[in-house]
Amino acid sequence: MRTLEQLPQTLVHGDAQSTNLFRTTNEAGNPEIAAIDWNAVGVGPVGLDAAQLFPSILWTVGVDQFADAAQGIYAHYLAGVQASGWQGEPLVVRLGYTASMIRVRAMYVLRFLQIFMDETVQKRIASRMQARGSTLEDGADRVRHVEQHLNALFEESLVLRDQLL
Repeated sequence: MRTLEQLPQTLVHGDAQSTNLFRTTNEAGNPEIAAIDWNAVGVGPVGLDAAQLFPSILWTVGVDQFADAAQGIYAHYLAGVQASGWQGEPLVVRLGYTASMIRVRAMYVLRFLQIFMDETVQKRIASRMQARGSTLEDGADRVRHVEQHLNALFEESLVLRDQLL
């Protein structure tokens, strides 16, 4: 956590997930992202919102696409930060993104613990997965892959921290 406190602080949405972000077009006809549900807005480390977005797309891509999805989120976030005037080292943004994965990992794990601890939630999730042609076992396997990927991103943050801070 100390690493995150040492990074540049910025305005954060605080609940960046795919259900709160929409692709739209501005007056010039260029694509933009519009965000709703700003009740968690605050100040946080650069990269936090990008890290929070990552888990919300994990059920829409194959496990073999996690790395590409993570890189895409970072690249778009960095481009947005730079478009808003950031002139700092891009690796600082990358550090914020990867270091924030520890928070994301904790939230992700807690959500899945709830599924496996709460029978009502488990039945609801199992029903949703079945409607998509999947099972809770498939979900557990996916969680294992997610854990591996989140751990790799967090390990990257340790290397970046040692380089930058």
